Amino acid sequence: MGSEELEKREAVGDAVRQQKQQHVRSAMCMVALTIQYGVQPLISKRFTGKQVIMTSAVLTCEMVKVYDRCHLLEGCTCVLAAPSVECSSIYLHGS
Repeated sequence: MGSEELEKREAVGDAVRQQKQQHVRSAMCMVALTIQYGVQPLISKRFTGKQVIMTSAVLTCEMVKVYDRCHLLEGCTCVLAAPSVECSSIYLHGS
């Protein structure tokens, strides 16, 4: 067994371990989202007044989530896609 074959096997083993870690992380995120979706109506009912229109509260919450995720994705894009470009120039020019 040559050293090249051993290196290939180690690389495959590392890839399999990373994939398993990603599956576990994905499952944990799905569990967290399931809990959040189940608990959110209870929290909303407990902490919102009778005069609040629930449709408006839910739409506002979802818009804030979208806004937050867009900014998170912009930051990730800045770091991953354009590490040689200053992030401020990306934000100023819009792309």
